[in-house]
Amino acid sequence: MDIENEILQKIEKSIIKNDISLTDKYELWLFLEKNIKEHNRCLAVVIFDEIAENKKESMKTYKSLCIFVLEKCFWKTETGCMDASKLSSKKIGAFITEVMEKFNLKEIEKAIFIQLLEIGLVRLEERGLLNFIPDRMLFRKYIASKATISYIQNPYTKEETEKFMEWTEEHPADVRAQAVSLWFTKGLTLTDIVTLTKKGCWGDSKHVGCIEREGMELFRSTVRSQIVRRALDTHPKNVQYIFAVPNSDYSGWERLTERGLLLKLKAICKKTGIPYKAILLNEAIKLK
Repeated sequence: MDIENEILQKIEKSIIKNDISLTDKYELWLFLEKNIKEHNRCLAVVIFDEIAENKKESMKTYKSLCIFVLEKCFWKTETGCMDASKLSSKKIGAFITEVMEKFNLKEIEKAIFIQLLEIGLVRLEERGLLNFIPDRMLFRKYIASKATISYIQNPYTKEETEKFMEWTEEHPADVRAQAVSLWFTKGLTLTDIVTLTKKGCWGDSKHVGCIEREGMELFRSTVRSQIVRRALDTHPKNVQYIFAVPNSDYSGWERLTERGLLLKLKAICKKTGIPYKAILLNEAIKLK
């Protein structure tokens, strides 16, 4: 390793002193690039390629920050340059902790680090270089952890959403299906939905207490109100929550759970042939 460092220092000094011709520099650059791509199957290399190709809009907007994070957190770390076959979920977890605790990154740099890490892991998996399945929601989970409500684009296509909504309209007595369909009307999280009451929908006599998002009273919408009315028809009027089912001993009623809604979403996707895409508990589709 000492000999390699000596050679590297000599090359560096020669370049700084301009002792190497432009042609030789170009040849050296080509050799190193080829060598890196052939022998280093690591996060740093695949992330570098992604930034260079500008595939994501966020990379175009924050390219200088992406390069800074790439250099500091990937090129100059053991895990960032580690052969992909030696990576594991445990090592990635430790890597995230190390970067977050020791690298003194700004909040936006932390977010970029997580996004680049996810992109790198996904690319390595696509090439069959990983021995584990990476978390493809790493960035979304990080962003969601920083907010009470994390607004996202609908992960389902317009056609998939319409197909889902049609199915729930055909099954009005399925209260869980109605609850999930409300999520697709935008602006509400799964937690909002399972804790929803009549007051949350329409407020008191003066409309106080109803849910507002971006200055909009959500349940003035006909679509949302229709879903709520269908849910109310499935249980007695004195039940507190909009979406409720009988409890285990049938002595009363209890609200649905977020986990139950995720299971229902997955079940409907399977029945309708829609590819399942997970959502987080505090994620809501953007209203605009």
